[in-house]
Amino acid sequence: MMPMKCSSTGPFWIPFATITKAHGVHGEVRAKPLRSNTYLPEATQQVRVVSQSGPPKILSLKSVRLANNAILISFDQITQREDAQKLSRAIIEVDTATLPQLADGELYLFELIDVNVVDETGVYIGVIVNFMENRNQEILVIHDINDQEKLLPLADDTIINFNRVEHSVRLRIPNGLWDL
Repeated sequence: MMPMKCSSTGPFWIPFATITKAHGVHGEVRAKPLRSNTYLPEATQQVRVVSQSGPPKILSLKSVRLANNAILISFDQITQREDAQKLSRAIIEVDTATLPQLADGELYLFELIDVNVVDETGVYIGVIVNFMENRNQEILVIHDINDQEKLLPLADDTIINFNRVEHSVRLRIPNGLWDL
């Protein structure tokens, strides 16, 4: 799922977790983070819930707690189990404004979505369209100039330079990775 821009001046929402089911009788839900070792940013007071039917809803957090590789969440607006059940399979998104400030040289992976990719020599490779996790290693999904999908494991030295202003990234691509 791709990050969604609400408006040119509004929040920039990124997917955080999937609601798996209702939990208890008071409208609490059980959610599974989309990425391992991910927690709701401390400053988060509201989330956007995107269901498969109906428009997205902005909901206020009442409580958040960890429970066996999941997060139990209650919302101010949801107080009945029946209403919580309707949210099953919905995606919880967080506003990027609530994310912790990064140190110089750091980036959030969602910032790489739709960014132009060049290799070490400056040759245009394509565009990053997504990323995924494979056994605790991030993998960039790149569509090349022929619209072919290329997968690039993300190592500590993969990103040479990320330019937010030019919306581009220079990557170190291992020799022969895509030669097959």
